[in-house]
Amino acid sequence: MATLATRGPTTTPSVRCDARSTSGTSTIRNDEILPRHSKCARIGKNDRPAIDPFSIQDAEVLIAAIHQDWGEAQGNYDELRLFTGLRLSEAIALVISDYDAEHGVLNVTQARVVGIDQDVTKTGEDRRIALCPRAITMIERQLRLRQRLADLVSCPADS
Repeated sequence: MATLATRGPTTTPSVRCDARSTSGTSTIRNDEILPRHSKCARIGKNDRPAIDPFSIQDAEVLIAAIHQDWGEAQGNYDELRLFTGLRLSEAIALVISDYDAEHGVLNVTQARVVGIDQDVTKTGEDRRIALCPRAITMIERQLRLRQRLADLVSCPADS
């Protein structure tokens, strides 16, 4: 169990942790390294690892594998998420009218959480995402796929 402790008259913050050692409890300043066997740690902003996004090569391999294993529709969906940064709940809630082909933007105004449509996104603010050429190409490809599937479903009654 972690508790905030103070040291001396300057009240330098530190973290008190239960450690699996013979000493039982130890007080450690934030700038000291916690032993591997401690149960808790206070991680500051500077202690977090740097964000390591996919390289474009990694993204291409991932997208190709998804297209191969799960099909074109799922591959397009994940490709859109990779190239726009959409949250899962936002991508699921997209409708055709959210795409502005003339300006190359995507309007993100809602989310779908546990199958329930929400009128707002996670942050409560609508966003307009300027699409890169790759995302525009993917959306156009998905719209063509959607039309092909709709044509298959709406066959003439006599056939």
